[in-house]
Amino acid sequence: MAVIYELVVNFGDDHDAAQAAVRTLDPPPVLPAGPHAIRFFEPTLDRWEGYHGNEFWLCSLVARNVGYGLANEDSAQRIPMKAAELTQLTTGLYGVLSELRGYRAACVGFDPESVIDLAELREEFLEELAGEGLPGLVLSEAMGRELGAGPAFVPYREGFSWCPYEGSGEGTLDAEE
Repeated sequence: MAVIYELVVNFGDDHDAAQAAVRTLDPPPVLPAGPHAIRFFEPTLDRWEGYHGNEFWLCSLVARNVGYGLANEDSAQRIPMKAAELTQLTTGLYGVLSELRGYRAACVGFDPESVIDLAELREEFLEELAGEGLPGLVLSEAMGRELGAGPAFVPYREGFSWCPYEGSGEGTLDAEE
C-alpha cells in the first residue's frame, strides 16, 4: 500500500476553480526541506468519490520520493526526512495553498483525503471541528460556518480559516536514520 505525502484540495463542484488551481500549480514548485530540494509530480485533478458516495473535484500535488510505495517512484531514491525538514516542507506547501482560490477544504500530509471529504467531516469529525480542531485543515469561511468550526480555527487568508499546523514533532521520521 502506498503512503503519499501531498497537498489535497476539495473544490466541491467548482470545476473552473479546480482547473485554475491546476494551472497555478503547473509547473510544480520545488520546495526546501533542510538540505533537500523536494520536487513534485504534475498536479492532478480528479472527480473523487468519497464518503458514502460523496463526489467532489480533488486537486492534489504529490511530493516525489517522500512517501512510500508509489508505482512511479524508485524506492531507492526515497528521501529520509527529519521532523524539522518535514515541518519546513509542510509549511512551504501551505504557502503554495495560499495562492489558490475557490476551494472548500484543503490539507497537507500523508494521505489526508479523509480530512477534506466534507461528508466524512460532517459524520465523523464534528466534535473535533467544534473543539480542538484538526491541525492543518483549511476550510472556506462558508464551510467553517456550516461545519461548526470552533475557536481552534483562526484566519488563514481572506475567505478561509484553519486549525494551524503545529509541526511534525521532534526527531527522525524514518527508521533508516
